Amino acid sequence: MTEPKVAREVAESEVSRWAELMEADPSASDRGNVARAIMSGRLSLDEGAETFLLRLRHPIKLENKAEFDTLTVRAPTFRESCDAAKGKNDSDTTLRLLGAITEQPIGILERLPQKEINLLGSLLSFFG
Repeated sequence: MTEPKVAREVAESEVSRWAELMEADPSASDRGNVARAIMSGRLSLDEGAETFLLRLRHPIKLENKAEFDTLTVRAPTFRESCDAAKGKNDSDTTLRLLGAITEQPIGILERLPQKEINLLGSLLSFFG
């Protein structure tokens, strides 16, 4: 395991601060996932916009040979949550909602490792 870029105590304090700022009550598991991403230096919060910026562990190569390595994550709208709920199953619903809040096509998100999808799910808990 590589040396953390941010100390655990600092990351956990940041998670608590973010939760308070966003009036959220994420679970202990979600807090842990988010703290680990902060510790690795991959996650930050734009407080003014209340959006997260997540640098992917491994860039995704697009069809045009460009690399995609960063996601901006924002709160879903009510309509986006309702539309996502029309998914065929839980996985489809999750991908639809993540597509909306990252403004990325589902085809891109399907290429992410499960760990990144789990982290995105943890970030959702900060949006109520």
